[in-house]
Amino acid sequence: MEEAETVDHVLWGCEFAQKVWRASAVHLSAGVASTMSFVEVVDHCFTDLQFPLVEIFFTTAWALWQARNVLFWEDKVVTVSDVVLRGAESTMNFIEAGDIEDVMQPATPEPEPQKWEPPTGDIFKLNIASQCSGTQRREGLGIIIRNQVGLLMATMSCSFEMLEDKIQSRARMVLKALQFVKAIGLSKVIVEGCWRDLFRLLRTTGPCLANSDVLVDDIRCLAKDCFVLSFNSIQANCNRAAKALATEALSSSFEQVWLEDFPAVILPIVQSDYQ
Repeated sequence: MEEAETVDHVLWGCEFAQKVWRASAVHLSAGVASTMSFVEVVDHCFTDLQFPLVEIFFTTAWALWQARNVLFWEDKVVTVSDVVLRGAESTMNFIEAGDIEDVMQPATPEPEPQKWEPPTGDIFKLNIASQCSGTQRREGLGIIIRNQVGLLMATMSCSFEMLEDKIQSRARMVLKALQFVKAIGLSKVIVEGCWRDLFRLLRTTGPCLANSDVLVDDIRCLAKDCFVLSFNSIQANCNRAAKALATEALSSSFEQVWLEDFPAVILPIVQSDYQ
C-alpha cells in the first residue's frame, strides 16, 4: 500500500527525502526524527543551523519538491545526488546575488573608476581577462601586473580548452594567475577583472557549493600565500590591456611570459592608461 502524499511526506518523511537529507551538507541534531512534521523540522533548522546551512536546507527542500513534480508530471526519476546538487547550486546562486545585509541596509555605492588606476604604496595590481573562441573551442587568458607608478612588472598569456561552466573556467584562470604571481616572487597583490560572480564567491568565508569548489579552495589558500589583498570587479574599460592580451593568446598554443616587458599588441593601451 502506497503512503499518502503530503507536504510532510514529500519533503521529509518518505525514504527518498531521508536519503537526500543524509547526503546533503545539512546535519540536524539527533532529536530530529523522520516522524516529525516538516514544520517541526524547520523549527529545529533555525535552532541548530547557521549560514549557509539554513539556506541549503530551504533550497534542498525546494529541489525535493521539484523532483516530485518532475516524477508526477513527466514520469522522470531524479536521483538523490541531483537533488542535493541542485539545492547546493541554488544556495550558491543566492549567495552570489548579494549579501542579505546589503539588501536590508542599502548603501550608496561609490562611483566606479572609468579607466585603469594604479595601486598605492608597495602594492601590485594584477589585471586578468579572458576571450572565448567558439570555433576553436578555446579560451585565451591575459594577465598583466603593474606597480604603483603603472610600470609593467610581468605579463603572461596562454589558452585553455573551453569549459561550459563559466565560474569553473574563470576559477581555473585565477588559480593560474596566482601560481604565476608566486613563481615570480611577488606579494601584496590586488586582483582585478570583470568577473563579478567569481570574485564575490572568493570574498565569502563560507564553504563553496559550486562545481568549482576545489578550485575556489585552492585559490583561497594560494591567495593567503601571495598576500592577495582583494578581488575587485571592475568595468571593462578599466581592463582593456588584459583583454587585448587574452585575445592575442588565442593566436598561439604556447604559454608566453614577459618580465618587466610586454608584447607590442598592448602598447597603445598601456600608454593610454599612463595618461
